Amino acid sequence: MRVADLGGTPRGGVAVTVQTGAGKLSWMYGCQHVEGQAVTVLTGTDGETELELIREPSEPLSDLHQAALENALAELDVNAGDPLK
Repeated sequence: MRVADLGGTPRGGVAVTVQTGAGKLSWMYGCQHVEGQAVTVLTGTDGETELELIREPSEPLSDLHQAALENALAELDVNAGDPLK
């Protein structure tokens, strides 16, 4: 996620609270690791921070299916404005 002011200048050191209703969020910064349904994170000097959504599948995946899913997800453009593009 990226935090910027109205002029588009990145804002570093900003606390942002994020909440999910599906799974849990994970955030790592240096040696600090925070996990939960709601987490408060700090932006870096570039105004950015990364969170991971951890969601267990409704049915367990075999090792082969898990590998196929991870390969397909790795090909997605993380910078795309629209996840379908």
